[in-house]
Amino acid sequence: MTIERIQPNKIRVLLDGQELQTFALSFEKLSYKDPRSRRFLQQLYFACAKASGLTRTPGKLMIEIYPFLNQGCMVLFTVPSGDAPKKLRLKKASTYIFRFADGGDLLGCMRRLHPAARDITDSALYRMQGAYYLQLTLRPGAGTQALLCLQEYAARVQPHSGMLSERGSLICTGAVEKLCAAMFK
Repeated sequence: MTIERIQPNKIRVLLDGQELQTFALSFEKLSYKDPRSRRFLQQLYFACAKASGLTRTPGKLMIEIYPFLNQGCMVLFTVPSGDAPKKLRLKKASTYIFRFADGGDLLGCMRRLHPAARDITDSALYRMQGAYYLQLTLRPGAGTQALLCLQEYAARVQPHSGMLSERGSLICTGAVEKLCAAMFK
């Protein structure tokens, strides 16, 4: 586990899959509606706040969760400044996998996706069984423009833990950013 205070009011915690498994959790299972997840997130926040020196006055706490390497996750704890009413809010990023039949479809999609790429916080490109698979994470609250574009060129695949990392060959991480940058130099 890596704990880092990245802003005066924000802590970033990186957990790998094994660390989550010690708590009988996975990224897919994390939900503030689940009592086990809620206890884990509360304990994690208090331990990290103590370790980093972050003090929380009564007010809002925003928790953002993003998938990370090796079935892990990145958790961002943000304490807003000001006199906000006491409320706990959890924002979980959405992860999607799309299957492209060939490289032409993938590149065509990247051309059209470029304006909406800002909504994608993380992506990885894999090759598996003769097709390209793009795994991506949309920022919380992102619009549907990126998803509509992707669905025009590729088939959405239901993600399950480890499918691509176990069976596919990783081509690159940060795939959307790299492909869009290469096409629009």
